[in-house]
Amino acid sequence: MLLAAQKSNLLTPLKALSDETRLRIMHLLSIASLNVNEITEILQMGQSRISRHLKILTDAGLISFQREGSWVYYKIPEIHANRFQQEIVKLLISWAEELPGSDSDRENAAKILSSREEKRNKYFNTVSNEWENLQTEVMPPSLYREQLVSLLPEFSGNILDAGCGTGQIVPYLLPKASRILGVDSSRKMIEAARIQYGKNPDVEFIESSLENMPLTDGSVDVVICSMVLHHASNPAVTLKEFSRVLKKGGTLCIVDLEKHEHEYMRNNYADLWLGFDPAILQEWLDAAGFATQTLEEIKTKSIKNIPGAHEALPDTRTRFKILMIKAIRR
Repeated sequence: MLLAAQKSNLLTPLKALSDETRLRIMHLLSIASLNVNEITEILQMGQSRISRHLKILTDAGLISFQREGSWVYYKIPEIHANRFQQEIVKLLISWAEELPGSDSDRENAAKILSSREEKRNKYFNTVSNEWENLQTEVMPPSLYREQLVSLLPEFSGNILDAGCGTGQIVPYLLPKASRILGVDSSRKMIEAARIQYGKNPDVEFIESSLENMPLTDGSVDVVICSMVLHHASNPAVTLKEFSRVLKKGGTLCIVDLEKHEHEYMRNNYADLWLGFDPAILQEWLDAAGFATQTLEEIKTKSIKNIPGAHEALPDTRTRFKILMIKAIRR
């Protein structure tokens, strides 16, 4: 009986992969987590057909999904339930260039991810002059900023503020480093930051995607990512990019929202992800080469009268939980 069960464990994923469309889906999900509509758009197939293939792959344990409010995103887990699943997926992805439609699928996936960034950047370019007030509406930085700074080493050579916005945290970082580098994909945000701090020779701002920064490997000592990751088009890849630019033994500090179901955050503030499950963040950090030192939750007071918060609690108050993470580059 045990031998039969083992054979079944081998056959199920092999059968699931014996289909061209499902191979193409696996290739797409090796690039980024995608929802059904995005996969449908890339493959130019009906939604019911795509959903059927996704179910087969999910039942076989090859992919998993996570809910983001009314949206469902599919992904390839960093760690599978058994070694065979892990190895067969790794082998498949290593041959991605040979898979059917790989070139066009990769190009179309890049367009999807680019459209996520364009939507986000359009929002931030529009609100750059009022971003500080908008932050206060939902999650005032005063709730977490001092605690974030306290996680940093006493002094560092180079600190990277990833998703720096208008540079609001720069004054808090200056006593902690010889050089501050702010990176943000929003042109207007970077312009505002340069106006405020550009005359300081120890501060530099660069307009760039966080997933592909123009920085050399191991060039920074500390990376701060403050309320940014839920805007990232591909958070797992962003964390791997942080790992690339950090020196071995360097420090990564993240502040972000814990998983929630408030859809208005997506519509009002260009949030792509409705916070994060700590277990998923931990999985991504492990895969990116980080050893987590601290992962704690900061409880916050209810925020009153958030614009557009129609599905919030009956008295129009809502409450978010903040995750604070410190990790070391292995």
